[in-house]
Amino acid sequence: MIRPRTPRLSSLIAVGLVCLLAACAQAQSSVQPQPLSVSVYFGNNAVWQRDHVVQIRGLGTPGVKVSFASADLGEGVTSVKDDGTWTIQLPPKPAGGPYSYTLRSGKDQLIIRDVFLGDVFICSGQSNMEWPVAMTDDAPEALTKTDDKIHHLMVPHVSVADRRREPSAEAFWQTVYPGRTEGFTAIGYYFAEHLRRTYPELAIGIINVSWGGSRIEAWLPDATNGPGLIEASVVNRASWAKLRNKYPEAFDDPARRLPVTPDSPVGQPIELGSNWEGRGFPEIDGTMWYDRKVDLSDRQLAAGPVYLVLGPVDDSDSTYVNGQLVGSTLQLYNQTRRYAVPPGVLKPGTNRINIHVEDTGGGGGLTAPQDSIYLQTGIGRVALGRGWEIRPESLSYDTLGAANQIPQRIYNGMLATLQHVAAKGVLWYQGESNASSLADADAYAGQIRTLLATFRQLSGQADLPFVAVELPEFMAASEEPFQPYAFWPNVRQSTRAVLDLPATSTVVAFGYGNPDDIHPQNKRPVARLLAEEMQRLAYGMTDGPTNALATGVKQVGQTLVVTFAGTGSGFETTDGEAIRGFAVEDASGSWHHATAEAMDGGRIRVVGPAGNTYRAVAYAWSNNPDESNLSNGYGRRVGSFQLSTQE
Repeated sequence: MIRPRTPRLSSLIAVGLVCLLAACAQAQSSVQPQPLSVSVYFGNNAVWQRDHVVQIRGLGTPGVKVSFASADLGEGVTSVKDDGTWTIQLPPKPAGGPYSYTLRSGKDQLIIRDVFLGDVFICSGQSNMEWPVAMTDDAPEALTKTDDKIHHLMVPHVSVADRRREPSAEAFWQTVYPGRTEGFTAIGYYFAEHLRRTYPELAIGIINVSWGGSRIEAWLPDATNGPGLIEASVVNRASWAKLRNKYPEAFDDPARRLPVTPDSPVGQPIELGSNWEGRGFPEIDGTMWYDRKVDLSDRQLAAGPVYLVLGPVDDSDSTYVNGQLVGSTLQLYNQTRRYAVPPGVLKPGTNRINIHVEDTGGGGGLTAPQDSIYLQTGIGRVALGRGWEIRPESLSYDTLGAANQIPQRIYNGMLATLQHVAAKGVLWYQGESNASSLADADAYAGQIRTLLATFRQLSGQADLPFVAVELPEFMAASEEPFQPYAFWPNVRQSTRAVLDLPATSTVVAFGYGNPDDIHPQNKRPVARLLAEEMQRLAYGMTDGPTNALATGVKQVGQTLVVTFAGTGSGFETTDGEAIRGFAVEDASGSWHHATAEAMDGGRIRVVGPAGNTYRAVAYAWSNNPDESNLSNGYGRRVGSFQLSTQE
């Protein structure tokens, strides 16, 4: 019998070592090399928040060490995690700079220059926050400036289903220099300019994370917040099928489509006050006709020129009266239409108004409140807000929906990248896109509180200061004492829902809006108000101006007495005349114009027509409260509010 030869122990060890080394080599080869990189928030020209822990982060090869070294900022070392990320934490340091630092990982090396420790402000919201310096009244002066201590970072627009850790690659920091400043957020730039005059030694970093037309739901981390919009391709298919069955010719190939003219058959009734997406045409683009008839008398036509006022039309319109074109506007969704009707076009009796509207994306149609749509004759207005019909001409599906309005998507793509980025404060200017219905406007109160909590969670700062802009005046002024279909005042009041939380404030922008343009170009005064409030909240300035806030109302006989906080030396009016802009509600729910007079102790007595008992008071309750003129002793305007004696 031949037995197998037993191997020596030394041979077994050698084979084992070879296998082990091979396994290690295989494991190492499975780790994909990742070039060393650092987040843009901590890259060249960045401003880091002084007196706070700084968490520098980036990407690298898993398992490889990353070292940080700076003659001014100290040293640190870490290892890249399995997911390819690394973080180095630096202790709080005072203001200073410019500094440089070096990162090393394996054979990779990065040298980062011109970093400052200063104050960082997050500027967020929709188009009025995004609005660039180049398109403001003060642009000619601003664009010539140089300031190496104002730094601006624009976070590119991204709307995605999954959260991102970093902004897209196009993001980078810039300093103020001729030829660079054009695209800076104007509110942020003028805000920083104001602070620099007060604190000339301090670097100010502006992180511009804004998106025009966005709804607040898109900025929140939970897609269930508020009514909001959700992805069109999922929700609207059933509605689209019904529309195609009802209007097959509108979805046909253009070559086969029958022409639609002002004289075509009547359409279906539609209620004005918001875009057509909310009136039975969800996420639909294309062209439609709006039709209405109006009866006029000889006296109305003989009294002088006549103007047709429609408010904004989204996006373009051609407007006809009795078949004659009286005006057209191309691709200006936010501009009020006010067209002169030539003599002889209107006639006594019944007249036809036909408006051809084209929408190329987002909202569409006549979007103004009903009482902002009228015919202005020589003897007064003829209301046109009701009684309209709509006729589709050419329709298509917006299968993606509005990327900047889908809940949670902007948070995922933009806001979430601010995780662990410390800041001095947040400026918020948004709400126009949430002012299309009463439900939206009222829901905004809870949503803005969630937004504030989101900013504070991201930064890790429980009392991060937050200042929001209350929407300014916009659209046609109303002669009514209380504008029930105007939702901008509801949003203004909802914006103040954060004020019971620490380190919060709002600014009233009355006087700085433009009734004909949703994008007022006079941005510097609003930025100054924001800076003054931030100085009070974040810098401890106790001797600056404050806002006047209505805190309650009591019924005293047949009058109402409103109490205020923050009145300073008392009340003033912007024009030196009697107080205007108050309205009172009687027991039947009707609103009436009211007179008002200042009392001592920060109170105002409001008096309605004699013979009624009143249960509520409102001030500046319209989209464009052009008659309201109340200010406190600091010259700060009083914002829209509504109070009930039952509260």
